[in-house]
Amino acid sequence: MSGETTLAACRRTRGTTLVEALVALVVLAFGILAVARVQAHLRLHADIARERAEAVRLAEEDLETLRAFAVVPASGTLRSWDAIASATAAFDAASGAIRNTSFELARDVRVLSVGATKQTTVSIAWTDRTGGMQRVLIDSMVAGSDPTYAATLALAPAGRPVKGARGRSEGSPCSRATSATDAAPSRPQPAAMWP
Repeated sequence: MSGETTLAACRRTRGTTLVEALVALVVLAFGILAVARVQAHLRLHADIARERAEAVRLAEEDLETLRAFAVVPASGTLRSWDAIASATAAFDAASGAIRNTSFELARDVRVLSVGATKQTTVSIAWTDRTGGMQRVLIDSMVAGSDPTYAATLALAPAGRPVKGARGRSEGSPCSRATSATDAAPSRPQPAAMWP
């Protein structure tokens, strides 16, 4: 009898191993498809991030060229603050740079009523590889102050150095304590006593 029971048990489990292998293969196939789909999404988002970084670079470069004016009033040969105006431009393979995306720049400049200031909005638009429209906006202000005065902030008054001995202010004596753990700050020495 025990031989018949073993034979019956073998007949019941005869196709089970094959079914388990097929189920494992189907689960593995779904896992591989999921990983492939995630990889495709990662590539798409990496491509969009690279394009966005390039768009921000182009917008910042445009703003920096606006800030790099040499004179305030209009001049024939030099960049001037008065010449800052709204404009459009295209950046693609035809513009000389090697790109696989075409960027459209639109600059809007408004003169503010307060002081000599222009509010500038730079917009970079492009179409990503899925056909979706992408856009980066950067707002900034450009002051109309004469650039020759910009370097005066670095000059010390009356031609004196900003820092004295040991990198300290001129008002600090050289014998003064250098940190909180050192001795207390030195005090002026009393004048010599007259006999």
